[in-house]
Amino acid sequence: MANKTAFVCSAYETANSDGLWFGDNPLRFTTPLLLLQISVFSVTWHLIHFFLKPLGQSSMIAQILGGIVLGPTVFGRMDVVTDHLFPPEGRLMLETLSAFSIMFVFFLIGVKSDVIMMLRPNKRAMTIGFSVFFFTISIPTVVAIIIVRTIHLDSDLSFALPFVTISQAVTAVPVIAVLLMELKIINTELGRLALASTIFCDILGVTAISIIFSAAESKDGSIVSIVSSISSTAALIGFASYVFRPIVLWIANQTPPGKPVRSGYVCFIILSVLASGLLSELIGQHYILGPMIFGLAVPDGPPLGSAIVSKLDTVISEFMYPVFLGCSGLKTNLFSIRIKALLIVTLLLAFVCVVKTAAVVFPALYFNMPRKEAFALGIVMNAKGISELVLYNLWRDVELLGEQEFAMLVISVMATVCIIPPLVRPFYDPMDIYTAIEWNTLQHSKRDSELRVMVCIHSQENVPTIINLLEVSNPTPERPIVVIAMQLVELVGRAMPILMAHGEDPTRALEPDLSKSNHITNALGHYEAHHEGCARVKLFTTVSHYDTMHQDIVQVAAERHVTIVIMPFHKQWAIDGFYESVSRHIQNVNMNVLSKAPCSVGVLVDRGVLTGSLSIINTLANYRVLALFIGCDDDMEALTYGDRMARHERVSFTLFRLILPDTMNSRNARIETDYISSIRRQNSGNERFDYFENQIKDGVSLASAIREIVSEDRFDLILVGKHHPPSAILRGLEEWSECPELGVIGDMLTSQDSGSAASVLVVQQHRVVSDFVGSQPRRVEEQQILPETPPGEDEADRTREHVVSVLDDVR
Repeated sequence: MANKTAFVCSAYETANSDGLWFGDNPLRFTTPLLLLQISVFSVTWHLIHFFLKPLGQSSMIAQILGGIVLGPTVFGRMDVVTDHLFPPEGRLMLETLSAFSIMFVFFLIGVKSDVIMMLRPNKRAMTIGFSVFFFTISIPTVVAIIIVRTIHLDSDLSFALPFVTISQAVTAVPVIAVLLMELKIINTELGRLALASTIFCDILGVTAISIIFSAAESKDGSIVSIVSSISSTAALIGFASYVFRPIVLWIANQTPPGKPVRSGYVCFIILSVLASGLLSELIGQHYILGPMIFGLAVPDGPPLGSAIVSKLDTVISEFMYPVFLGCSGLKTNLFSIRIKALLIVTLLLAFVCVVKTAAVVFPALYFNMPRKEAFALGIVMNAKGISELVLYNLWRDVELLGEQEFAMLVISVMATVCIIPPLVRPFYDPMDIYTAIEWNTLQHSKRDSELRVMVCIHSQENVPTIINLLEVSNPTPERPIVVIAMQLVELVGRAMPILMAHGEDPTRALEPDLSKSNHITNALGHYEAHHEGCARVKLFTTVSHYDTMHQDIVQVAAERHVTIVIMPFHKQWAIDGFYESVSRHIQNVNMNVLSKAPCSVGVLVDRGVLTGSLSIINTLANYRVLALFIGCDDDMEALTYGDRMARHERVSFTLFRLILPDTMNSRNARIETDYISSIRRQNSGNERFDYFENQIKDGVSLASAIREIVSEDRFDLILVGKHHPPSAILRGLEEWSECPELGVIGDMLTSQDSGSAASVLVVQQHRVVSDFVGSQPRRVEEQQILPETPPGEDEADRTREHVVSVLDDVR
């Protein structure tokens, strides 16, 4: 083998030097040398990442390249680097730090993993996972053996080639999860299937590799030694399951909901990780096995899993993890690769990728998955990353891989990290399957049809206003309501997102920090009981990263045939009228839903805390609703929703139309006038229905009219559309708009200086061809302004100046 055992005489007598001024060379002492090594490596990989980031490459590539650049491939060929920066005897401390880093990396991977999903894979995931493992480990291994026996190869490559193919059967959960997050498809059906299949394949792979490692570590190769090591591994798993897990569950139960975990408990768990690594070494396994098993024993998510991840994640992922990747690069010598060996290994790895893809595609097609999705899943399952690097380092240390084979496999990992993401994107767009082919709006529904509304709840403080909104939506036996309530929870302390329909999975309990959902559940249950036979409620919870949370919302909205989705505004008001909290993450979720939803969307600005209003279910008070109508499809959608509210016996409804001068003669203006007339006729006998209109001359009168309407606090809820007709007046207001998801008028109504305490629902009507958020809607019936009174540029400038002066007074 190429990796021969070497004995190095260390010249280091102590860890710390006395410094240059006292005649010491700091680089001859372990501590300053380690600090210099880490500093040089950090600067190198950050510099490489700076140039690779515009190309869309991950930091992992830069970190491995940093090690390769400092290793024997580039600067490591210089004597000054080999003798002073990375001398053979000076790598011991760096390797030790690398070992600690990878122990905690795999511990965190275990903490973030969902044990329930691992123990209960569905039939489709089991079939795909088994197919991937069996065919990837069998067919390529047979081909590798044939190559070894038919082609003359050097001894190192012929010995390592079967292990190269066996290593390709590994499909690691953390690697797939990171890729799915990068592609923003972890919340999709394909993402969940990929994770579930990977988990089952991973269990088989880890078992096989543990057996291979036990055999490689056995000095005499006896069956007794191998069986003893495997039995000890089973005992370690049993200890983690029946001793360590009950302890950490007790710790979790000792932590009150919403309170931090005591530091002493966290320290105990960290010490247990170190002890598990020692136990793994004692029983003949790699030191990462124990930490990973103990990590799986820790319940993911809050309170315990989240606390551990929050305390360790930054240090491990941003500092210690790059050290391991850098050490892998330092061991990679590209000059050790021979052309013949490179050609053989490249062709063999390409063949393995084809086999692995086919092992995914055929079972997926058997389960009626679309071809493009099946092929995308096959590409995803070929991903490589940290788990494979750990395996290659492990096999290099026990001399199953030579220097040449190790270098080629490290390069193969880097190649897959670079190539796979752009290969997947053309084959799978998760939003394509939810693209609506027909109108799904309130306006285009029958007036007395069933209303299917989805309310997304981020904070339980929003529940009273949401309940009031559902109540005034007027559920009756003739016009029933189906409420899909989805609680939005940020993914913390776990790797895999959760989309849970309450009542459909009784084996999965909510974590302690999700117990606040009981308040939400009780409030919605009370609403359903109050309207028995008229309203049905279904509660979901999505635990996901904010970047991909909209996918769960869109998926459920499409599958449940929702007509309108109500999203929470990203700003929360305090009782003094100022913003209490601002969540840009929720704003991004709202923007994504507005652009992707297969139905109409409403953004609910909840200012109920300013009025202290109670649920109207329990009171006899009237609920005052204002529909502010300027024009365009979104205002018509908001008015349609308001028409349903107006028929509620305790709703006082006011329709206020503001007519802009440069939209009066448009074709759509006449359509809107006819629609308003039909709404008024249908409410002709309703004494609680009022209609007003106002001719707007310029920006001054528009701002004044809106301020006069809302400043007297005569309303509890204001309905308004997001988009409005193209107008010079509104273009002048756009410069002052802070929240693009609300539109110009919605932003004015929700300003802290608006003088109103009413909640606001800003509605965007669904369009078959989605437009980008913030742009004017493009439709066949787009606004056509007749040339009778076209606004000139001078008029637009004057209007903008008037608006600025008025808003200065208001703000």
